[in-house]
Amino acid sequence: MDNLLGLGGFGLFVTWMSCAILGGMIGHRKGAAVAGMLFGIALGPIGVAFAMAMAGGRGECLYCMELVRYQAKKCPHCHSELTVKPAVQFVTKDGKAV
Repeated sequence: MDNLLGLGGFGLFVTWMSCAILGGMIGHRKGAAVAGMLFGIALGPIGVAFAMAMAGGRGECLYCMELVRYQAKKCPHCHSELTVKPAVQFVTKDGKAV
């Protein structure tokens, strides 16, 4: 058991802590850094996959690029009005957007 997966004790520790940090970073982008880190600590590489699969509740402001909740109408950082823009814009034959 000393050389589990060929990593040794220190290698296994570094791998597990890397999973914790990576899970925390992924969770931070989704507004749940602590949950992502805990997934990484508890489950290792599988926890990182869980952190990636978590539903995010925040997105980036188009003006200041800070994370803002999806339900927000105004950015708390730059105070810009947040509007929902369609993902696809239709254009007529004469070039006008619909």
